[in-house]
Amino acid sequence: MHDVDLFAAHRAPTCDGDVAAGPCVLGWLVPSSPSLPLMDALELFLPSPTTLTFAWRARLAVPPTVWELVHRWNQYMLSQVFLDGAAVAAAAASAGVLVAPLLETADRLMPLDVSYMQLCLQHSLSQAPEDVYPTTHAIIPPRAFAPGTIFVHNHNVYRIESTQESPSNMNSQSADNMLVAKQAQSKPKPLDTPRQKLKVAKKRTFVHLPAIECRVHPLSHVWHECRWLPTIYFRWDTYRKCCQLHTALATPATISNESLVRLALTSAGGANNRLAFLGDALLKVVVSIALITSAACDETVRQARHHKLQNATLATHATSIHLAECIDHEGFRSWPTCLSQASSLSPVKPKVLATAVEALVAAAYLSNGLEGAIHVCMRIGLIDAVDVSVLRPSSSHCIPVEGLPHAFRHPEWAAALAMCWHDPTANPALVEWCRFLGEAIGYFAVARLLYRVDGLKPSKMTWVRTQMPRAVLGEQLRHLVESENQFLGQCWDAMLGVVTLDGGVDDAVACFEALTQPMMEALLATEDRTTTPHDV
Repeated sequence: MHDVDLFAAHRAPTCDGDVAAGPCVLGWLVPSSPSLPLMDALELFLPSPTTLTFAWRARLAVPPTVWELVHRWNQYMLSQVFLDGAAVAAAAASAGVLVAPLLETADRLMPLDVSYMQLCLQHSLSQAPEDVYPTTHAIIPPRAFAPGTIFVHNHNVYRIESTQESPSNMNSQSADNMLVAKQAQSKPKPLDTPRQKLKVAKKRTFVHLPAIECRVHPLSHVWHECRWLPTIYFRWDTYRKCCQLHTALATPATISNESLVRLALTSAGGANNRLAFLGDALLKVVVSIALITSAACDETVRQARHHKLQNATLATHATSIHLAECIDHEGFRSWPTCLSQASSLSPVKPKVLATAVEALVAAAYLSNGLEGAIHVCMRIGLIDAVDVSVLRPSSSHCIPVEGLPHAFRHPEWAAALAMCWHDPTANPALVEWCRFLGEAIGYFAVARLLYRVDGLKPSKMTWVRTQMPRAVLGEQLRHLVESENQFLGQCWDAMLGVVTLDGGVDDAVACFEALTQPMMEALLATEDRTTTPHDV
């Protein structure tokens, strides 16, 4: 017996009320594996108004004879629907899934339509699949052929486009017995093709064929679904790799939202840019907290942080979890798309890898807070360890500071804030550490605020951040600090760093949000002319 999980697809209705909406005919057989913890449901957004949702249906024990029949039917089906069936078969083998027709009234124990698969294969037992086109034996009147029907004429497969259009060189009597059709088989497109020079596709010509010589293909009612198989194979394979990555991160709770994992690893069309915007700021906070254990804060520490946040460094650390294999950097450029050989694909650029790391860190943060982001950074080797006491204040005291939306839990940090503002030379090392940490916290606070605005494009997010430099933010403290204009920005950073050390990152971000709320609202209400159609 072969233990498999059956996934049944359901086609969502379109805004136009697609009559084809509802259960699909094909089911997906996936080998049962406890290493795929996320595989509960999967949505496929195809390059059309159609959305397919794959939901787990049942666990089956398929007998060897039926399993062999499913394999043979898959080979037959691929050879019929696609001009290059071997390429699609390789994609199916890589994805590790099979498809099978389902009975309309499915038995829970065996919902596979065995009789239908046997009917398709009965004429191909002694001939090569590409030379065989088993058809129904009944001759159907021309008007009974509906547009979209797949039929066979002289061993060629066609799709009916019309049963009413009359060729200009035929009289009306002969036109009544003709079908207007075009070639039905599809040619898969390799993933790397979009990077090559695009070729002008040859327009398929219509042909007029006598209806009496045509026979309906047995795959006609599943043909449309079969045409999408290469693209869906690619999605299944990507999804399987996402599950493997989830397992490689060692802690299942790190990223509990499976859709965030897929979004973080989808760089095609900039789909993960918003997540990466947040993750970039998170990395700066995590690395800054990790560096606090250093002996002194000087230019060496700032250079170390800058080095760790570079694209080349992040791309190097991404190899520890084989992240490049999981990234969808091509996407649905066109359909059908099949998997190419890994050796033939262009290597993933460091910028794409770095963006995926940033997005993955953001996904971990949204699922499990700052500790989730820290875990991912430690798992890829970007940092060694982090003093998590910064994240968990140990006191419940309440020491308010006039004009500041934060009540201090520790008297020593309230005194440190006064020193940073009024006498920074008293303890230069501590002041520099507070500024170093506060700079990262402010950067993250802006990113988190902007990410929470639904639909805000990355270019708008970047523009808003550029309108909030430290010198402008420092003006919020002018009534509290007796300092020259050029030092207000440093006082702002020091304040955020001290609040973080006293109450944690969330307290510092809340303080930032309270002080900058009017400014942020005004900037978000301003029209930004830098957005482009490519923003996501």
